[in-house]
Amino acid sequence: MALASMQLYLADVPFDDAGTTKYRPALIIVPGRDTSRIFKVTSRFNSKSATIQAVYFPLQDWQAAGLKRPSWVDCHRLYNIATAQLVRRRLIGQLSDADTARLFRFVKDHRAAIQHVQNRD
Repeated sequence: MALASMQLYLADVPFDDAGTTKYRPALIIVPGRDTSRIFKVTSRFNSKSATIQAVYFPLQDWQAAGLKRPSWVDCHRLYNIATAQLVRRRLIGQLSDADTARLFRFVKDHRAAIQHVQNRD
């Protein structure tokens, strides 16, 4: 199965501050033959600081995308994941065209907040 941008897969995604991973939805941004670039997807929003919430993109069509609960795309960092790891996992679904367009606008409009969080890492 070929990966495509804006697909959601389950993946072992690294935590920022530890050498551990968490099995969670991953949004494919740049599919690659060996390595793909992804954003993490989370259902936890309210427990995050205002700084972190500012770089979380809310999915409006989360159910249509195959997610089980309201979810946000964590836009503060792209992660490199082995493509083979993704295709061994389950395809969850695909972002709607409306959420895809909104995500691109969000990243463009929130570039300063994203840079701020990246500089803290």
